[in-house]
This record gives sequence, C-alpha cells and structure tokens, in this order.
Amino acid sequence: PYFHQAKEGERAKVEYRFLHKNGDVIYCEFLGTQIEIEEGNTGVIWSVLDITQRKHADEELQNAKEEAEAANLAKSRFLANMSHEIRTPMNAILGLSQMMLQGDIDPKNRDYLQKILSSSKMLLGIINDILDYSKIEANKLELEAKSFDLESVLTQLRILFSQSAIDQGLELYFHKKHNVPGVIVADELRLDQILTNLLSNALKFTHKGMVSLTIELAERLDNRARIAFRLRDTGIG
Repeated sequence: PYFHQAKEGERAKVEYRFLHKNGDVIYCEFLGTQIEIEEGNTGVIWSVLDITQRKHADEELQNAKEEAEAANLAKSRFLANMSHEIRTPMNAILGLSQMMLQGDIDPKNRDYLQKILSSSKMLLGIINDILDYSKIEANKLELEAKSFDLESVLTQLRILFSQSAIDQGLELYFHKKHNVPGVIVADELRLDQILTNLLSNALKFTHKGMVSLTIELAERLDNRARIAFRLRDTGIG
C-alpha cells in the first residue's frame, strides 16, 4: 500500500513498535525501495533498522524540554504575580524621597536622598522590564479594569519629575482639561508606566525649553470615554 501509484526507485519509510520475547519494547524502522523485477512486475526491497535507542533518546530529550518549560513557566508566573507587591513600595520610596528633597535639609542629607532617588528609579525600571517580560512568557499580560482618580496619576508624575526638570532648567507642565472625567476605569499601573516612560524620555532628550503633558477628552459615548494623552517637548525627539 505504501507504493500505490509510486514510481520506480521511490522509497517508503514506516516505523513499528514490537514486543521482544524478553518483554522489552523495541522500535524498528522499515525502509522500502520499489524496483522493477521484469516488465510489468515490480517488487520491494525492505531494510529494517533497530531505532530503539534513538527513540528513547528522543523521549528523554522531549521530557527534559517539557520539564524546563514547566520550570520556566512557574518562574514567570511567580514574578508576574509579584508585580504590585514589588512596584508599590518602590513607588512609595520614590515619592517620599522626592517630597523630602523639596524640604529644607542640609547638603549632606540632600546628597543621600538624591542618591536614593536615583538608585530607586533605576531599580524600578529594571523591575518593570523583568515583570513585563515574565508576564508575556506566562501569557498573563492582561489589562486591568479598575476605577481610580486620574489626578492621583498626575500627582505621582509631578512628584517624580518636577525636581528633575528644575535641575535641568526646564519648564514642566501638566494640564488636565475640565471636561475630562476625574475618576476613570482603566489599568492605572500600565497608564502610569507608559506616561512615566514617555516623560522620562522627553526630559532626557530635552536640553532647553519645556515639556508638557495634556489630558483631554477625545470622545464620549454614554458611560464610555476615549481620553487623549498628548506629550510635547522642545527636544530633539
């Protein structure tokens, strides 16, 4: 049946599993080549190869691969589930450090706080990258839908970037238009992360002038709204 309508010289390959008389399972590979014996008559030359060791090696490799994938998935799920637990205290450190820098403190303590703030920003960036990558691996990168005050996001951004803008001699503006809903339902963490990245890049590549973030209502239908976040700067970007 393997040579139905086949041409002379074509080969067929099939595998079978057998039970050895000693109880072991063995695998054999049959290779068949069709030949013409005489005019109008054909035959097949079969060769048999014991591939038991190869099959066992393939099974061990597949098992090792599945175990590695399971371990990697468990790691990714663990890190993904820790996102809020890790980011929340880091944001608190950033916010409180920034608030303390706005007070009247001596130069030595100011230097300590600036180093804490700088290191915290760097660590939070690394944490965000690791957690997002892990969530993608675990197929758990989903947007949340929770209500939150949009003004709280702007307050956090002001605390995070105001001093940096002052140090660079830049003007930093935040403007939320009056028709924008105060409380919205969205993914606060993702929104904060996106705006943080955009503002960070804007300040990094703006050497003079200003950076502004405007929030406006683009469209509203019943209880749903499309809100536009517009970032402008006078840098090279």
